[in-house]
Amino acid sequence: MFKTIFTLIALLMILFGLIIMTRKKFMMRSEKIKVIVALMPLLAPSINFIEDVYIGIILVVIIPMMAIAIMVGRNKYFIVNINNEMISSLLMDILKEKNISYEERKKKLILTDYDNRTISYTQSLNTVELNLKEVKHLYFYKELKEELKYRIENINTSIFPSFGVFMIGLGLLFLVII
Repeated sequence: MFKTIFTLIALLMILFGLIIMTRKKFMMRSEKIKVIVALMPLLAPSINFIEDVYIGIILVVIIPMMAIAIMVGRNKYFIVNINNEMISSLLMDILKEKNISYEERKKKLILTDYDNRTISYTQSLNTVELNLKEVKHLYFYKELKEELKYRIENINTSIFPSFGVFMIGLGLLFLVII
């Protein structure tokens, strides 16, 4: 049974990697990725516990990890097939159009008229994690998020989808190990 689950998860990782390899840009909530990462310990086929002990480990360790990942990941987004420069210029363009003053610092924009709240972003491979936690209660939050999604989808510049290659490789590795 576990072998079937591991195979299914590995195939889903490969499918996700193939989707990323299309170089389509999209934005997804951070909680989804963090829950998947929290489920990674389930992929350890070398663990030969009795099923009751394994279920106990799942209940005690993995479920709280997923709950924490969901709570910590709120209002954070992963944007795939994009880099820091692209997201930075998009955010600055949107803020300029809305006449919102900001200051640009290393990997963050500080909204000077709104108690110095920040919008930060971090790049990993060809994926950017965008943190909108501090601006979630501001009146323009939903507009900013929707405008950003729209503009991300319409970017013509493409970068090498290294995260897709990584996901395909990881999925193949899990298939080989199983």
